[in-house]
Amino acid sequence: MDLLNNLKACTGCTACANICAKGAITMIPNEFGFLYPSVDLNKCVDCGLCHKICPKENILKYPHEGKYVLYGVSRKEDTILSSSSGGAFSELVYAIEQQYENFHCYAATFVNGQVKHICISSSKDLCRQKKSKYTQSYLSDTFSRIKEDLSRHLFVLFVGTPCQVDGLNNYLRHKNYSNLLTIDLLCTGACSPGLFTNHIKYLEQKNKQKVIGYDMRKKVYIDGEWHIMKSEILYSNGDEELKDKDLFIGCFRQHVAFRESCYQCKYTNTHRAGDITLGDYWKQDNDFTEKGFRGISVIIANTEVGKIWAKKLNKLMCLKETNIENIIEQQPALRNPVEKPNYNVPSNISTVEGSVKFMKRYYRGPLKIRILSAISHMLPNNLSTMLKTIYYSLKK
Repeated sequence: MDLLNNLKACTGCTACANICAKGAITMIPNEFGFLYPSVDLNKCVDCGLCHKICPKENILKYPHEGKYVLYGVSRKEDTILSSSSGGAFSELVYAIEQQYENFHCYAATFVNGQVKHICISSSKDLCRQKKSKYTQSYLSDTFSRIKEDLSRHLFVLFVGTPCQVDGLNNYLRHKNYSNLLTIDLLCTGACSPGLFTNHIKYLEQKNKQKVIGYDMRKKVYIDGEWHIMKSEILYSNGDEELKDKDLFIGCFRQHVAFRESCYQCKYTNTHRAGDITLGDYWKQDNDFTEKGFRGISVIIANTEVGKIWAKKLNKLMCLKETNIENIIEQQPALRNPVEKPNYNVPSNISTVEGSVKFMKRYYRGPLKIRILSAISHMLPNNLSTMLKTIYYSLKK
């Protein structure tokens, strides 16, 4: 079956499983916890729908001209501090809520040691969907639920990685819905869900408490300077653990145990799947960093619908217009896929002990990367960013 050809290019978007009316396709995890389609040939009627809507079987249909590009921060201090970047996602939800009494927002959240897409219908629940999650989220039946919402004329916002948004667009046959807004994220790759789950289990065993919260981009003010890349783990007894060296985050930063499709990603360019692309703006700007660098959002409107909503943000955020070349310079996610590190997968990666052993071996990366990281941590944020930019430019 065509669907099962070249599974290394499969992004696990779940479009095939959602489109199959016979329930012949299920998503099965591999040793790293990434989901891949499995076909029950006893149920399959060979209708070909899964093949027609599979992103890996279809050429990108997204133009890259005419971008409307903004960067900036929310006008609300609490929104900036509770967001990974400058609060653009939160402000988009607020803008939608101002216009639509009933809406559904689908985005990823932390649930019981996993990252899953959930639906909220009020900005009061935004705290569940804010912040970066550096592992692939489980979508389950999200696409079919969105299609049902759209048919009921609910306004729907979907936020995901470019491959997830492309999967949704393919599932919906690229139909233009006036009540749908899609956001793709500037993504360098998704780290293993299996490692993440076992990392949570390891923390729970070590601390004898259940992990109820995991902030991968905590903002903290230490010794007169803002730090925006720490991780914070919240336990059921109320304890909080703030980390510089997190095993799982380290693996993400070193591009270890990414999904195979991430190493050959076809979305690391300006052909964006979403109406809007959101990410980080890493350059210093005195208008937004007078209180220290606390994160700045970049907003790339890719479609006319995206431009309409991006312009609404001018009332809610302090924004400046720029060009796409400025963002490409800062963002590897718009230039090329990450390189796959050299490592061997141990046979017991499915166990907590095996996963921890694997992460401890690889989370720090090669020696030259560790030296770069040590030097950059001793520098102010602007010099650290400049050093990393020069290093990766020379490496490229």
